[in-house]
Amino acid sequence: MRETNHYAPEKLAGQAFDKWQDVTLIEIKALGVGIVMAVNPLSCTADYWSSDPLLSNEGIQKVMTKNCFENISSFFHFNDCSIEKRQ
Repeated sequence: MRETNHYAPEKLAGQAFDKWQDVTLIEIKALGVGIVMAVNPLSCTADYWSSDPLLSNEGIQKVMTKNCFENISSFFHFNDCSIEKRQ
């Protein structure tokens, strides 16, 4: 969570940074929806949030919005870039 929240502003640097909201521990844990997506693959990620009941996954929709999932997935990060740069 900490590294994702440090990494996003670095990557966005002035672009859409004003729209970024730090992720919470609950949201990071909710990324377990990726496991559900692997077990129940659809043709595209957006389909999990489709209004079509044949495509959508209500469980995933209850955990987080599509935008939230996409934002966190885009900047999901584990390492401390400040340490990486010093090496």
